[in-house]
This record gives sequence, structure tokens and C-alpha cells, in this order.
Amino acid sequence: MFWTCVVVGGILPLVIFLPAYLSTSDTLQLILFLVFLILGLVVCFSSSFRTLITEGALCMPAAPAKTSSWDLGSDKQTPIVKPVKKIKVIVNPNAGVKQGVDNLAICQKEWAKAGIEVTVLSTTHAGHCREYARDEDLKDVDALCAIGGDGTIHELCNGILARKDDAKNIPPLGFLPGGSGNSVMCDLGSWDIRECAERIAKGSVVGMDVCHVTTLGQTIASINECTFGLVGDIGVLAEDYSWMGPGRYDAVAAWKLLAGFSQHVKLEVIDQHDKPQSFDGHYLSVFLNQTQHFGKGMRAVPHALVDDGLLDLTLIESADRGELLAILNQVPEGRHAANQKLISVRAKSVNLTFDTPGVFNVDGEICKHDGNVKVTVGKRELAIFADQNAIAGHMI
Repeated sequence: MFWTCVVVGGILPLVIFLPAYLSTSDTLQLILFLVFLILGLVVCFSSSFRTLITEGALCMPAAPAKTSSWDLGSDKQTPIVKPVKKIKVIVNPNAGVKQGVDNLAICQKEWAKAGIEVTVLSTTHAGHCREYARDEDLKDVDALCAIGGDGTIHELCNGILARKDDAKNIPPLGFLPGGSGNSVMCDLGSWDIRECAERIAKGSVVGMDVCHVTTLGQTIASINECTFGLVGDIGVLAEDYSWMGPGRYDAVAAWKLLAGFSQHVKLEVIDQHDKPQSFDGHYLSVFLNQTQHFGKGMRAVPHALVDDGLLDLTLIESADRGELLAILNQVPEGRHAANQKLISVRAKSVNLTFDTPGVFNVDGEICKHDGNVKVTVGKRELAIFADQNAIAGHMI
């Protein structure tokens, strides 16, 4: 039906009949143009394309209010304030917008005001940040920081969690924005490099959840998102179109959606109440989030918390193209949260089984799976510098 709308309401009247009328002034061509244009509109509005126009454009649901991504309820953490006198900072000069050196200078200026000693560790190759975090001598270091995007933060966390040291000897982590996406920093409420440096200098430390993702006999740490299906494939395919900037994600998503993409997945879930749930179907996408955002400020899970000991599972069921395009338009501001085509579960663990091996996206990094993926949550395992009262995504 979607392609009928395109052909009848778009190609025939606008590509064939209108140009013919403009070149010949033939009244018949004008009549055909008007007839097919009206017919196309009728066909579109009697199909799911109507949903795209209404729910995806003219009458989109209201966006949920922006909130902190930290649990500020009965289980709120009491921050530990640690004096910061010595910092080691990992800089990825090639992350995202390639302003690592400039961002470093801003941080050094702020830390100098606080009398903080700074040691700079520059990365030279993929995985270097992880190596620094895993192997660097951190004795007497008060903070291990990284300037970069979501990929740099992903490496930092995986490296620190792979250390053999006693946990009490590992310093808190400081995240500093420097990538093209910065979705983790979006949840932490700042894309301003100076503000983030000031937070680290203040020394307020809280615990952040970590998802442990196991497949192919290996376990990867995730503090942002794990995505499968359409959303996962977007991250893979969009890398070939980096010249398009952030818009490449929307373009690839629309293309795959119009092609009728879906993927068969079986899921075994232990929810927040320790009750088992099972799902078996064809889904457009499956994503498991720690954070509210992924990509460039895409508000995928508006109510996710980063320290509640739970992951947020979202399944997007297969539907007509118009309905799915409407969801795609709703996601940037979280307007899709109550959409009936979504299944949302807050969970402690998820086992996913696919028909064949494939790829998926972990914190913006492309990973392979063998057809089976297990995801569990470690509550508040990662000590980071943060302001719990900062509003996630307020800068968008």
C-alpha cells in the first residue's frame, strides 16, 4: 500500500502528468494530474500512511518531561565527595569532531584553577583507551578521565573493569564530551566540556550501573545501549555515510524501514519483580538501554535510570510502514513512549536467541554474536563523577 501511495500520489502526477502539462498546456494532462493527485491522497489517507501524517507529523504525542537519569527516589544514592589532586586524562584526538586537543586545553585550564596535577595520555590506535584503562599505573591517582565520544567512554569502562587491582584502589572515572554522538554525556546532563571538567574537580562520586553482554564466549561491558535489528543495523550501515553527519542515522533507518525490515527473535526475560517473561516474534528492532539516549540525543527510553539495577528492554513490533515511520519521527524527543507498537520491560536479565549469527551495536561499537546473547545488570558497579540533579538532555 505504501508504494501504491508513492506511485499514484507522487510519481504519476508530479513526474509524468505535471511536466507534460507545463510543456504542452494540454488540458487532459492537467486533468490527469489533478485526478491522480487526489486519488493518491485518498489512497494514502485510507492506509497506514495516514498514521505517518497524523501521529508522525501533525498530531504527535506530547514528549515526556525531561528528568534526571539518576534515581532520586527512596533508593537515591548519597554521593561520596573525594578530594581530587591528581588526574590522568586519556585524550582521543580523532574522536567525533576531532577537537580533542582543544578540549584538553579547556580542561587543563579549569583543573589548574583547582590546583590539580594532570598527566595526559594520548591514544594512537583503536582500543588504546581500553589498554590505558586496563594497564596504566593508577597508584595515588584520584581520577581517570577520558575526552572523546561514546566509543571512547565504552573503551574506558571496559578497560577499568578488566583490571586485576583491588576495587578500592581504582579511582572514579571522569567522562568528558568530545565525540559526534555523546549520548552518555547527554544523560549526564552536559555537553559543555568546561562544565564537565568542573564537576570532576568538585569530586562528587556516585555509582553507575553496568550491563554485562555475553556472546561468543566473551563478555563486554555496556553503560549506554545494546541494539539489535533496525536500530543495531543503523549503526553498522551509517558508518559508510559519515559524510552525511548525524542525518545519516535517519536516512538509513528510513531506507531499511521502507524495505520492510524485520528480524525473528526469542527472548527470555527476568523482569524487575524477578518474574520470568518470554517473547517470540518478528521485530523491527530490539534495544536494551541503561541510558535514556543513544546516537545524537535520540531519546529512546525517556524514563530510564542509570543506577536502578535494571536495564530497559524495548521491542518494536512489525507494523505497516506508515506506522513505523511515525514511530521513527517520534523517537528523537521520546514521544513514542506510549506507542502501542512498542513493548517495554524493565528487567534484570535478558537472553536473546536469533535464527542465525549476526551483528549488533554496543555503545556505538559494532560487535558480532553467535545467535545467542545474554545481558545482565550490575548495580552501581562503576564509580563516576556526576551531578545527580542534572537534567538528562536539557541541552537539546
